[in-house]
Amino acid sequence: LTLLGNACRRLAWLQDGERERLEALVNMGGYLGQAVALAGGCDPQRYPHWVGARLLAARIDPSRGGAWEDGIADECRRMADLAAARNAEGPNLRDAVAEADNLVAQLLTQADADPAQGDAVIERYRAALRRGASPREVAAVQEGLDFLVALGAYLPGPIAAVIANVRAAL
Repeated sequence: LTLLGNACRRLAWLQDGERERLEALVNMGGYLGQAVALAGGCDPQRYPHWVGARLLAARIDPSRGGAWEDGIADECRRMADLAAARNAEGPNLRDAVAEADNLVAQLLTQADADPAQGDAVIERYRAALRRGASPREVAAVQEGLDFLVALGAYLPGPIAAVIANVRAAL
């Protein structure tokens, strides 16, 4: 399910037409949502990507928004805290990156952002990557941010700018 979700992310990235991009984002969200559900709804590694897919789809087609968005920022924070706790118990790159990814997802829920929020995310990513990430692992983190930068036109301007700054810093 994660692989299918990631394939749909790449497809959404490549699409020129809004209808096709929306379809790919909806599919991405569907697959990643299933993966999160299989983990009992508590999956800080996949959750932020599900949030990104759903929020971007809702920005393209507002009818895709709704009650599911209520409390999503708080849930992103909870997932970031869970990833941090898991990483503290057994240090690993995936949970360290998941903490930062969930903070990025939390940014996506906002209409405005303070650049200091981006600085905090940059520090979390840098701390995770400096612990010994391989070039492939670094590229995977960068690719996730590149996707959001590429679709930044669907985000509020201040949020798109903070995410672009985060990506540029890595």
